[in-house]
Amino acid sequence: MNFKKFFPKTNTLQGLLLNIGLIFIATFLILYLVFHVVLPKITLHGEVITVPNVTLKTIEDLEEDLLSRNLEYEIKPDSDFNKNFPAEVVLKQYPEPGTKVKKGRVVSLTLNASHPPEIKMPKLVDSGVKSAMKELKSYGLEVGEIIYEPGMANLVLDQQIDGKTIEPGTMIYKGTPVDLVVGDQGAPIDNPNIKGLNYFEAETILLGSGLKIGEIFQQSVPADSAGAGTVLRQMPPAGQKVYTGTLIDLWIVEVDSSAIEEMRLMNSGGEESPDFE
Repeated sequence: MNFKKFFPKTNTLQGLLLNIGLIFIATFLILYLVFHVVLPKITLHGEVITVPNVTLKTIEDLEEDLLSRNLEYEIKPDSDFNKNFPAEVVLKQYPEPGTKVKKGRVVSLTLNASHPPEIKMPKLVDSGVKSAMKELKSYGLEVGEIIYEPGMANLVLDQQIDGKTIEPGTMIYKGTPVDLVVGDQGAPIDNPNIKGLNYFEAETILLGSGLKIGEIFQQSVPADSAGAGTVLRQMPPAGQKVYTGTLIDLWIVEVDSSAIEEMRLMNSGGEESPDFE
C-alpha cells in the first residue's frame, strides 16, 4: 500500500506541519488498536477473570468460588498449621485475591493441617531451668508448669507432659506444653551422721533428709571389725551444711552388690533389712 497518497505534497511549512499531525494521529490509532483490541484477544481470548478470596474457606466451598468461575485449583502437599483456625481451611492462595487471570488458570492452595508437625522431645534433665526454657522455645514447644521439689537449686529434675515423664527423643506435637520439675534447695541443713550404720539404715536417713546417695565405694576390713555393708565414711562429712538434693558419697564394708539391691527392694516393700553377717 502506498501511504504517500494520504499525505498532501507540499513544500510549505503549513503542509509539513499537517503531514506531521497526520502521522501522529495514525500512530496513536495503531497503538490503541494493538493494545486495546488485538492483544486482549490474543492473550485472554476476550475473557478476564478476577481471582476470588478463598482464604479460610473449606474444600467444599471451592467448587462455588473457583470452578464456577472457570478456574482450577490444586492443593499443595506441604500444609501449614495455625491453631487459631479450623483444620483443612485455606490458609494461603496464589495468585492472590483480586488478580486478573485467564480462563482455566490454576490457583495453588495451602491448607491448615489437622495437627501440628511432630518433633523429638529434647533432653532437659540436669540442665538449668532458664536454659531448659530457652531450649523448649527453640524447639517450638511451650513452657508449662514449673514444679518445685527438693533438689539442687534451679536444676531440672524431670520433664513431664500431663504429669507423666516424657523421655528425650519421644515424638510430640510442636506447641505442646512441657512441665519442668525443678530443684528447690531451700535453707541448708546439717549433713546427718550415718557412720557405723548399715547401708539400708544410712539410705533411709539420707533420703528422709532430702539428700541422695552418690558414689558407693567398698572396702575390705578385718572380719571382726565391722559387719558387711557398714558405713565407714561419708563425704561431705557429718555435720557439714548441705542443701537438699546433695549427693552423699559412701564408703562401706565390702558386700555382694546384689545385697544392696535386695535392701532397696525390701525398703520399698517395708520389710526388714537382711543380715549381712
